[in-house]
Amino acid sequence: MLDRATRGRDLQLSSLQSALTKVGHITAQTTNTLLAVRAESSELDIDTLVRMNADVIALLGHISFELSQRRRDAIRPHLHREFRTLCASHVPITSFLFGDELQTQINHIRTSNKIGNTATSSNTPWQQQSKHSNPRHKPWRPFLARHHGNMPYRKANQYPTKNFKKTSDHIPDRK
Repeated sequence: MLDRATRGRDLQLSSLQSALTKVGHITAQTTNTLLAVRAESSELDIDTLVRMNADVIALLGHISFELSQRRRDAIRPHLHREFRTLCASHVPITSFLFGDELQTQINHIRTSNKIGNTATSSNTPWQQQSKHSNPRHKPWRPFLARHHGNMPYRKANQYPTKNFKKTSDHIPDRK
């Protein structure tokens, strides 16, 4: 499905994300310990430490989300066109890069594409008939580019002259 280089880049980002998750877990445990100490004594400025650790947890969550989104961005060009919507930001990120319900999403995309393909392939009255399906169709060319015999812009006998009489009686004299 993915080429070797793409899998390697994704594995590197995944290991970085895993390390950040461990840091977040340790920070959460530290914050829990500080909360327990705060309940017992008030000698330390525990409120500041708790606030700082809570900020660290929030930042680590943001970093983890951004790394997941970058992993998706790196994978997107290598996915089949119909599955690229799995990399969109509205698809939830869980412990899995493409969410917990990946197979359901893939089935939904395939079903939607099948419905879309059958709807567009049917010959509906509002669709134009292909120009090439008519055997009498000739490609469009400018008027003067239509070559017919020696005179490319005039058909033979286009203006017949055998029925005309040349008379000068009805032409007024100019003085």
